[in-house]
Amino acid sequence: MRKQNQEGRVATLDLSLPKKEFESIASNLIRSSDILVTQLGQQLDKNFQDHILLQLLFVILNISILILILYLVVRMLRPIFALTKVTSEIKKGDLDESIKQKGNDELSALSESFNSMIGSIKKLYQKTE
Repeated sequence: MRKQNQEGRVATLDLSLPKKEFESIASNLIRSSDILVTQLGQQLDKNFQDHILLQLLFVILNISILILILYLVVRMLRPIFALTKVTSEIKKGDLDESIKQKGNDELSALSESFNSMIGSIKKLYQKTE
């Protein structure tokens, strides 16, 4: 039997194969497709597991970055909060307050200047009494 396909080529269908041989070829074809489907399913499962693992790593990375940012912000703001607290105490008249200096940055220099200023004010106040 001859059939013409879409490209205009003539395909020949061999109907002279015995039924047993035809069933054997069909069985092999079905077995091959089952193996292919099984392998594709296994690959899909592996890809899905890899995707979940990658998402989990990104979540852990994001949480780690957020914790690091929070730590750095608190670390940077701590001297400012201390300066604000001591300033409030000085405003109330307690000239015995001072700021503990840590590090060698701008806030440390500001703390040193503030402590020096409070010391000068305290000396002037003691002289006037």
